[in-house]
Amino acid sequence: LLYTNVGLTAAAAIVTALHLSLSQVLKRPVRRVAREAQDAHAEHSTTLYESLLSIGVTKAFGSERLEQTKLSTRIARFTEVLWREGRVRLSEAPARTLVDSIGVAALFLIATVQLRAGRMTPEGLLMFVYIGRLIATPANQIATSYVKLQAVSASFHRIRELFREQP
Repeated sequence: LLYTNVGLTAAAAIVTALHLSLSQVLKRPVRRVAREAQDAHAEHSTTLYESLLSIGVTKAFGSERLEQTKLSTRIARFTEVLWREGRVRLSEAPARTLVDSIGVAALFLIATVQLRAGRMTPEGLLMFVYIGRLIATPANQIATSYVKLQAVSASFHRIRELFREQP
């Protein structure tokens, strides 16, 4: 790429930098939502387990309404966290597609300017756009893997915090 044209190579590098920047922007929300989701899952499971175990006691003392309110509140929180997690996780793919599209369009426009100036052949234009797209795909995949790694890292940090708690 560098041998073909320095400007086109710079455009390909900018696309890669945009993917890495998008990953940095998404890192914090993904980590936060992963922690919230893990906490909500644990809270929901615990509440459901406690409700099912103490159903006889609840019926004996007539506190069904209290237990039902507690369970409804926890389910509502759990649902809210799952929706938030879904929004954060599902926003990544369209954002990456947009970055890819902008990058390919920029490469095409720069290559077209080079073609009109006589510094590139039509075959060179097609090959450069094709190679630029081939470079953008691994950059996209690496950046996506980095964001997924952040979610896993947040889960491990949360588990480590739970193990450090004293009984």
